[in-house]
Amino acid sequence: MPRKTGRPEILVIDTVARRREVGFAANCGTYTFSHYSCIPALDESTEMSRSAQSVFMLARRSASKMHAEITQQEEIMKIDRTVLGIAMVVGLASAIGLAQTTASCTYTTFLYPGASNTYATGINDYNTVVGYASLNGKQIGFIRWANGGFTKVDIGSIRTELFGRNNIGVSVGAYTDANGGGHAFLLTNNGYQKIDYPGAFSTELFGINNYNSSVGEAITTTNEQLGIKRWSNGAFVTIQGPHSTGFQVNGINDSGVMVGMVAASTGPDTMEEWVLINGKYQQFTDPKADSLSTWVSGINNNQVIVGTGYNGGFPPTSSHGFFIVNGQVKEMPSPSGGGNLEANGINKSGLIVGAGSFGGVEKGFIAKCQ
Repeated sequence: MPRKTGRPEILVIDTVARRREVGFAANCGTYTFSHYSCIPALDESTEMSRSAQSVFMLARRSASKMHAEITQQEEIMKIDRTVLGIAMVVGLASAIGLAQTTASCTYTTFLYPGASNTYATGINDYNTVVGYASLNGKQIGFIRWANGGFTKVDIGSIRTELFGRNNIGVSVGAYTDANGGGHAFLLTNNGYQKIDYPGAFSTELFGINNYNSSVGEAITTTNEQLGIKRWSNGAFVTIQGPHSTGFQVNGINDSGVMVGMVAASTGPDTMEEWVLINGKYQQFTDPKADSLSTWVSGINNNQVIVGTGYNGGFPPTSSHGFFIVNGQVKEMPSPSGGGNLEANGINKSGLIVGAGSFGGVEKGFIAKCQ
């Protein structure tokens, strides 16, 4: 199917406040993505300056050399941290069904300017949030910077959604083209790259780690749902596990630990959640949710998992966010005037992003929980 040739605009960026995220600096102005490149300001932090230099150096390397180096680095990280990942899984297996408590959370809510609703789906370690919103009858993606400014991302003629972003400034998402075709994409400061799983009529990417390995799902022409992992060199791996061929991978961290969903064998509209490390699956559940009604969305580099529990049957009538740390499920309480929370992403600092109903409006939120 033809690729949409238009490029999204950069909107509502505060050009005075500093940005800590690599590759972006103050005084960037307004650009199309075909010219979306900024030089870091001289007064940026040392951490940002070094990271930005790394990004620009990578951009100048040949694609094959860059992919080989990054893939090799990720393999080393996975080997070094396998023991940590296994310990986390064992902890879940032995304690997750028993240990449950309610967290203490403070919420910051936001609405994309002019939008009727807003959904936050991912956050990186620089507190940059990605998501999507309904604007003038169309679904658009957005980047929300740590200073509160927004960047509009509009690739598809029908919908554009962002789901994850890493610390290098690479975002992943999905869009629908003018012919109704579904495509995944990678978004950098140079523009976007369409990603299609071979032989699939629909591909979506939901998560990405700092080695540019991304995860998601692909729907084949025979309507088979495949969990997928895409290496930084562009090669795909199919992620399939027990009970069903209906797999979806929602998150991956720098240790290579993945989390996702599988259609339960008990019937339609039911789901089981899992964590995958070193080829082994561990299923778990949110004790507060109905049976087969737990959704897991992401995992950070501290091995903390975040997700949503649903209640009230199908379709559910209520939802709540939760996170899992040290084998304990911590339920996220609804704030005053808020409800039906969905927790979608978490960064290394433990900040959780998601969406919920606040004053009757679906808004994105950033939560700090203990």
